[in-house]
Amino acid sequence: AKEVMSQETADYLDNVVAIDHYIKDSSNMGVYVDYFAKERKSKVLVSEFGAPIPDINGPMTEQEQADFVDAVFLELYKKKANVVGINYNVLNFGTTELLNTDGSHRKVYDVVKKYYSPGIVQGTVSDSLGNPLPNITVKTSDGIDSTKTDTDGRYYLIAVPRDITLQVGGGDYTTASAKLAVSSASAQSTYNFSISPITPEALYKIREFLKDFLSRAAS
Repeated sequence: AKEVMSQETADYLDNVVAIDHYIKDSSNMGVYVDYFAKERKSKVLVSEFGAPIPDINGPMTEQEQADFVDAVFLELYKKKANVVGINYNVLNFGTTELLNTDGSHRKVYDVVKKYYSPGIVQGTVSDSLGNPLPNITVKTSDGIDSTKTDTDGRYYLIAVPRDITLQVGGGDYTTASAKLAVSSASAQSTYNFSISPITPEALYKIREFLKDFLSRAAS
């Protein structure tokens, strides 16, 4: 596809390139996505992919198949801004099958499923006085998923199920983090964060002092 796809052709196709791509090295999928994004200003539709292909991958155990497919999907997920879709081939009756002949799920089935059933992490970000903070970055420590808070300090992050460290803040504010497990099937988790300005103004310091004073007095 790299050799035959000219810029003129890519433009004619509304800058979406469909590729059937069976690979031996999972990172090669990302190389192709980057190539078309940079050289043809196009997004990629992976119209056909599956593993293992015996002539390419050799024999794989069920666990090796699951691990390899997970690595390929993760590579595509990292490049999701330039990937419009993925078609996994095949459901059953083939070396790349997701189901056994009796209809039971192979390990790779759950791997593929998690990328189509992301979890949701939501919450609020406020300062130490309780004021909601807009436009604050909320991201995973691996840099794969990120979002920003809205005008009410709320955030809504969609992430592939996995163990993550959520990082909040930066810029003019301190940072906070939390480790959590993102569940699948659109399960929602709520995490609220409080951060402070790195260089607070005098009025902020006074209000913070009064808040602490009243809190101690009430206790």
